[in-house]
Amino acid sequence: MKVMMISGVFYPKINGAVVAVSNMMRSLSARGHQVTLVTRRDTGSASLESWDGARVVRVGRPGFAITARVSLAFEQFRAALKIARADPPDVIHAHGFTSLLAGAALGISIGRPVVVSFHGIQRLWSVQARWRSETTLQLMLPFERVLLRLTRRVLAQSYLLKGVISEVYGISPGKVTVVPNPVDVEKFRYGLPQPRDRPVVLFVGSLMKVHGPDLLLESIPLVLKRHPGAKAVLVGKGPLRDLLFDRIRQLGLDGSVELHDEVTDQAELSKIYRGSRVVVIPLRYTGYILSLVGEEAMASGRPVVTTMTLDEELSTVGVVRAGGSEDSLGGTISAVLSWDDSQYGQVSATARGYAERRFSYEAVGRQLESIYKEVIMDASGNARSSPATRTAGFDHSVANVSSPPGLSSDTEGMNPCSK
Repeated sequence: MKVMMISGVFYPKINGAVVAVSNMMRSLSARGHQVTLVTRRDTGSASLESWDGARVVRVGRPGFAITARVSLAFEQFRAALKIARADPPDVIHAHGFTSLLAGAALGISIGRPVVVSFHGIQRLWSVQARWRSETTLQLMLPFERVLLRLTRRVLAQSYLLKGVISEVYGISPGKVTVVPNPVDVEKFRYGLPQPRDRPVVLFVGSLMKVHGPDLLLESIPLVLKRHPGAKAVLVGKGPLRDLLFDRIRQLGLDGSVELHDEVTDQAELSKIYRGSRVVVIPLRYTGYILSLVGEEAMASGRPVVTTMTLDEELSTVGVVRAGGSEDSLGGTISAVLSWDDSQYGQVSATARGYAERRFSYEAVGRQLESIYKEVIMDASGNARSSPATRTAGFDHSVANVSSPPGLSSDTEGMNPCSK
């Protein structure tokens, strides 16, 4: 199958959306599909390259103002149309509204179905985290609704997000399918912490107010009161870094808190997860989806403590909800650190098993493949009428993708960065 992806962000930029898009590409390439990505050009990046079996085409200029986004969408459409005329894709997969503008125009131009994923819808973020005004967001809403009506399928990373997207944009829940962000469960290996190891409370992410590293830091004295041998490790970069160093000294936590730079190598990051006992995601507003950090932690067999609102099912597979205060967060972390080896081992194995079933490249790649086949059939009425689908070995059968039982269809974590 030939998949044309369009995204506003990709390497060398690094954030949660970039990792999610690249992991989707890997999951499809691993299943033998031909993937082409049209994305934004960044300083020093090549305009054309081969990337892990996929083709990457970069256009436009850096910039995130409204005018820059419209210009990018035009450049993405023009580049994608040129590629599609020479080698028509079977399906177009856009990531975000800017890319959907290009993807929808391309779909109309070449008669191919369009699906879209979102890695953070800004109107659903807390007011403190937005960089656009409420007026701007309301002016854009009717336009966004029109764009979504031009798609065959909307992909949401959780059942909560599915419900919110359906409500906010007035689209049928049947048009929204839950597809979690994939992670490399082979790189994020499973392993239990050793009893002799010092219990490590781990934070991985942007050192920004919205991600709550300062909230975690304020909860550590309570954790140490109940677990004097524990240690907190914060990994990331961001504007709070100097303030966090100052606060560590003020609280007298120099020997109990470590602050490390951002780690981009997944093998090294995997070691950091396996060196922890619990991973904390102290987001300062409702989250709606389990971030990539949470998925990587679960793949590593680590329980996750978070302040986010998440799908109920996650509470049965190692994700523990805490309140938004330092006392609640500290108390919840302490409770997890108090689990005996038997309880911890059971939760750890359950988390890993869930990650393998739901987040692995194999699982997500298979689900994306099924969705693509379904929308191609829906769009054509008869897949044989679509020239691009007449490729060797392409199975036109439709596989249904359904929700797990017991979960309501209700909202990246609307995170500015899903990491």
